[in-house]
Amino acid sequence: DNTVRLWDVNSGQCLAVVEDFHGLIASITWNPTPNGTYFATSCFDKSVRMWQVI
Repeated sequence: DNTVRLWDVNSGQCLAVVEDFHGLIASITWNPTPNGTYFATSCFDKSVRMWQVI
C-alpha cells in the first residue's frame, strides 16, 4: 500500500503510518542515536528520504 508502518513490538500496536510514497518501498534502514532515532527509505520512484521518529 506504499506506506511504512512503525510498530511497538511489545504491544503489537501500530504507532505511526508514513505515507506519500509514489512507488513501492525498496529498502529501509534504522539508526538510533543519542540525539534521536532516524530511518531512511528508498523507493522505486528513485527517491531516498530521511525521517526522524518523534
